[in-house]
Amino acid sequence: MANSNSNIHYLDHVTDGVILINEDFTIVFVNKVFVGWVGQSADTLVGKAIDDAFPMLTAKKFWPRFKRLFKMRAPMVLSALIHHCFVEIQQNNDEVMMQDTFVSVLQGEHGLEGLISIANVSEHNKSLMMVKDSAKQIKTLAESKMSFLSTISHDIRNPLNGIIGSTELLLDEPLNDAQTKLVHGIKDSGDFLLTLIKDFVDLTRVSSNQLRFAPEVFSLKEFFHNVIDVSQVGAKAKGLRFVYELDFDYEQTIYIDKSRLYQIVENLVSNAIKFTSKGFVKLRINADNDQLTIVVKDSGSGVSLAEQVSIFDSFKQAKQGLEMGNEGFGLGLSIVKSIVTLLDGKIRVHSQEGLGSTFIVTLPLTLPPEGYGIEAVISQAQPDLTGIRVLVAEDNQISQHILISFIEKLGASVTIAIDGFAACKCLNEGQYDVVLLDDNMPFKTGTEVYSFAKSLTDYQQVPFVITSGNALEEDNDRYTEHGFDFILSKPYSFKDVVELFNRMSLDI
Repeated sequence: MANSNSNIHYLDHVTDGVILINEDFTIVFVNKVFVGWVGQSADTLVGKAIDDAFPMLTAKKFWPRFKRLFKMRAPMVLSALIHHCFVEIQQNNDEVMMQDTFVSVLQGEHGLEGLISIANVSEHNKSLMMVKDSAKQIKTLAESKMSFLSTISHDIRNPLNGIIGSTELLLDEPLNDAQTKLVHGIKDSGDFLLTLIKDFVDLTRVSSNQLRFAPEVFSLKEFFHNVIDVSQVGAKAKGLRFVYELDFDYEQTIYIDKSRLYQIVENLVSNAIKFTSKGFVKLRINADNDQLTIVVKDSGSGVSLAEQVSIFDSFKQAKQGLEMGNEGFGLGLSIVKSIVTLLDGKIRVHSQEGLGSTFIVTLPLTLPPEGYGIEAVISQAQPDLTGIRVLVAEDNQISQHILISFIEKLGASVTIAIDGFAACKCLNEGQYDVVLLDDNMPFKTGTEVYSFAKSLTDYQQVPFVITSGNALEEDNDRYTEHGFDFILSKPYSFKDVVELFNRMSLDI
């Protein structure tokens, strides 16, 4: 060897390939690992200029930096992901070895020396690429799944709009008891299907870590009184007593995702009503500054210890008595468990067969950011829209009839446009106080009609509402970014339309 330093041979025992050069860029040492890689003897390589031994080093990506090595005395790092390899070495599989290379300047016995350490990272990079490919495939699969869900959700929501809306209008008509019961059955089935769609979308989001949370400040009293009003209707329909106990300061506000909290309470109460054939359902709420506790108790058929282990699994079927047939918990409890966990809370169940069930949820409460205001309370009273001119652009005849009926019930006058072109014509020739646009119309979509309307001076301050079966959070984000003031997702009820116009009175 040209280098007489006896300590240099410890480099024969490292796992990296090592080259040592002097200030003239002449090779003075190569270790056994490197010799094995290139298939040349050490005697053949030592004494050669490194660029003669390995001409590829004269490439622009290497040589300009390499020539300044001893002048700058700064270490060089050459990544496999950028430079691929420092020295071209064929592996047994005929692939070129991927290399991470580190070059540093040392003080040797006869002056400065450059130590080149080459690590074989071929397998590591393969693994890394496999992980990246897998992550890409998972992302693509998740996007495809959400796209499929969006399509299915849209395609089901549109006919559901006709079913749920039509049953609401029918229930305002004089019906005999048998007819009323049938219409209620249709409406309940439609509502259940809508809930199932929402739950399935949420469960898919949970599995792909895409479930969103939007905390806000709101009144506990207002929130739970609304929950109680809805729950009492469901319990009364089954002949059950609905009992509630509210243990908190009626002036208390909390900072949490309101819609997710509603999902938790509504699912627990509706499940209790569903699996209780006689007796009672009780809702108890306790809150202080640090914790919210929700307890839902029923006198239903109860759940066995064996079934309690998997009660929060998706579509878990529980034997709930002969009167319930083979009806199971569905997706509701699985969604509740996921939401509670993501909110850093806990849920547990106490139950015995034949003695009812008690579900207990505890959620931590945090203070809102400084200066965060309480959400304005939206009136539930029907607004008087007498004298208000509303343009409804909707191509579906059933949806036209439902929306016109709901709005006219509030006193407004309604003009209907059956497609996007007709909507633009109406906007150009008339004057309206509120405009509702369906997003999937012939000739022009609702978003295209909106863009046209905003080019007209008369419609700069008029509230625009998008009505759509595209009701995923991403869809709502898109509509908001486009400029729409409000979103009315299908299927909508009369209550939804009332809330829409009450929101306008607050915001416009």
